Amino acid sequence: MLQSFSIDFLIRIKNAYRAGKKNMVAPASNFCIDIATLLKRFGYIGSFSVSDDAKRQITFDLIYQNNQPSQVVVSMKKPPLFHGEKLVNH
Repeated sequence: MLQSFSIDFLIRIKNAYRAGKKNMVAPASNFCIDIATLLKRFGYIGSFSVSDDAKRQITFDLIYQNNQPSQVVVSMKKPPLFHGEKLVNH
């Protein structure tokens, strides 16, 4: 059963990584497209595209490093703050 688009979207990504898929297709909403944009910006996924047909779907490539899912490691004393489009450390 579909709980919410955002939770379902993130679970599909996790399951695709665990299954070793190179790309993934999921139903698209505006919120899921925004999540995909953030994931791409931070290096978790590759390029993505959204279909314009009646079944609006998002397709994107998964990124692996050393046969493992891409992991961005950030170590800092305080969590970052978002100001507009910039990631700012305080």
